Amino acid sequence: MKNKYFWLLFPFLEPLLFKDYLEWVDLFFTCGKLIALLIIIIEYFSRYKLSKYLLVVFLYEIWLLIATILNPDGSIVRYCGPTVSVIGVCMYIELIIKKGLIVEVLHILTNTLSVFCVINAITVFLYPQGLTNQGDENYIYFLGLENRFSFYYLPLVAFSGLYSYLKYGKVKLFVYIMSLFNMLILIDKWAVGGMLGMIFMNMLLLFRKSLFSYKIFNSVVCFVIVIIANILLVFLRVQYLFEDFIVNDLGKDITLTGRTLLWDYGLLSFLYRPIWGIGYQDLSSLPVEMLNVGHMHNLFMNVLFYGGLGGMVLFLIIQFNWVKSLMNYRRYFEASILNLCLFAAFIMSLGDTFDSAPYWILVSMSVYINRIVKNM
Repeated sequence: MKNKYFWLLFPFLEPLLFKDYLEWVDLFFTCGKLIALLIIIIEYFSRYKLSKYLLVVFLYEIWLLIATILNPDGSIVRYCGPTVSVIGVCMYIELIIKKGLIVEVLHILTNTLSVFCVINAITVFLYPQGLTNQGDENYIYFLGLENRFSFYYLPLVAFSGLYSYLKYGKVKLFVYIMSLFNMLILIDKWAVGGMLGMIFMNMLLLFRKSLFSYKIFNSVVCFVIVIIANILLVFLRVQYLFEDFIVNDLGKDITLTGRTLLWDYGLLSFLYRPIWGIGYQDLSSLPVEMLNVGHMHNLFMNVLFYGGLGGMVLFLIIQFNWVKSLMNYRRYFEASILNLCLFAAFIMSLGDTFDSAPYWILVSMSVYINRIVKNM
């Protein structure tokens, strides 16, 4: 069982070094994703009907496909990459949860991401200026740019914590050691967004048995905070009130390393195509600020940019699913750690686009928290 489900999941966990900078390795992983998706689809539909949650995920991806087709500069190739991953991992997680294999898959996730983090740490220490680079001081390591390390570090906290609790009935020391180790790497590289997210996550993890677990930081309160924070930062630009702290203490410029320029472009694009959005388009047709990133450096702005109002509505329905599920089970540790991890992920997504496969794994697990709790 372990070998089968490891190989179905592994291609979707592709390290960013391969995905963005080694095309021949990326091609290998892409083929693996397509094969894995085909097997997952066959196994899923041979046993189950499409769930309401997956139906909304499919509608969201179909909406983005239509937006891409409607754009003269649309790129189906760029659309297919993230879509295969989103549909693949969402179907995979629902499948293994319904089959009662969540503990085994959490073990796979914990071991795989732990190995990735150790390899990444080795590349950081042995190659301080990166295995390759993307311009001045944009050093690329095993897990990509330093501000993207947390795309693996943060989910590892949730996966390892969940596995430890479901398997042993407690959070073992390994979870804290790995989380602290990864946080120190982010501090050393001064990856501010990821660093603050991991510090925040570690603090909440330490105080998980207090009021922070479910009375104050329940999923509804957390998501409302996220929405307000996005409005203040992206639309009202409240960061200008803290210019001295941002520039002198965090060492960032007031545009947040060009993020506000991307948001301005995203808002203009949204006003141009408010219903459908821009869809995925060829990178050569994007402004120079987006050429090296291809996203909005903010999760909600990214959804609005690519999918317009329609895409945003479907995206919010997906988020409502996990918020509601975690709220109903907020007194359970399993729900608490998933909520805290997603909250930290959304806080980091104020300045980045945390929409990779591990994010969708967290969301899918959260939607089916009732089955995870019953697994005990």
